[in-house]
Amino acid sequence: MEEDFEFDFSEDPRFSVERYEEMIRNQDQYFFDALAFESIIEYYIEKNDPIKALQVALYAINQHPFAAVFFIKQAQLYVATNQIDQAFEALTKAEMLEPSEADIYTIRGNIYEGLERHQEALQNYEKALGQAEFTDDILLHISYIYQNMGDYESAVTYLKLCLQQNMENQDALYELAF
Repeated sequence: MEEDFEFDFSEDPRFSVERYEEMIRNQDQYFFDALAFESIIEYYIEKNDPIKALQVALYAINQHPFAAVFFIKQAQLYVATNQIDQAFEALTKAEMLEPSEADIYTIRGNIYEGLERHQEALQNYEKALGQAEFTDDILLHISYIYQNMGDYESAVTYLKLCLQQNMENQDALYELAF
């Protein structure tokens, strides 16, 4: 006789959030598994509270120091709060733990793109292309960089590659039309 046990907290992340907030109020320390932490971080991101989300990410890293996902979330939140140096540090730590994670290179590419450091952005996007399952957004960003560099022929090439991956990518369709 087999029994089917399921634990699916993901339907209602409020339980994890309430438990986390209770822990903070009580100045206590509770254990949360990685999925619970991810849902708590996402909850605060959806509430547009990157500071609280960042606090949760830091707590998650303390409990799960070898989970690259929390360093990646931390980097995203540092970018959102304009703490670029800290974002780079978090990405470096994530890369040491999981060098095949495409998000590391995509986020780093986004940062370099924003800093108008085009070659470094391109290098990171190229690394991301080799790791990512879905590449249309990465190809689109590469196209943007080439547009900013004035290399419109390469930009169009990457837009076409993007659309080969996803014919419904509205941003690529718009860019190609104009």
